[in-house]
Amino acid sequence: MKPCKKGVFYIFTVAEVAEICGVTSQSINKRIKNMSAEQLEKYVVFLKPNETKSKQVSKQGLLFFKSVYGVIDEPITEDTAEKENAVVSALIEQLKQKDIQLAEQAKQIEMLMEQAKNYQVLLQGQQVLSLPEKKRPFFKRLFSRGDDEI
Repeated sequence: MKPCKKGVFYIFTVAEVAEICGVTSQSINKRIKNMSAEQLEKYVVFLKPNETKSKQVSKQGLLFFKSVYGVIDEPITEDTAEKENAVVSALIEQLKQKDIQLAEQAKQIEMLMEQAKNYQVLLQGQQVLSLPEKKRPFFKRLFSRGDDEI
């Protein structure tokens, strides 16, 4: 959003003024349409005579629109800069703490996964031990010769 410098004036497009004021281009155009001839001469620059479509807003017009829409330019002082720096440093510290917490959680998750694997191995071993021995069917025991193995 660079203002163009034409002679002595700074001029802005309607879209730039709308963006600065936080409104739509349509609302700026409506305001321009409802301006008196004196205000138009003072605040609006027409690039081509007798054509209302190609218009620009002068620096005074920008100030006018800022006042209409209540846009306030706050100068940056050392106090605000220090406050912003303090907030930024506090947020950075919070991020560092969160990183530490996430690393600890990752370690805990890894340990829990290892424990789950160990429990699974133990469970499989327990299942093998708890399986009953295979019994030979009744008739096989009854009619077997003694040397048959299953």
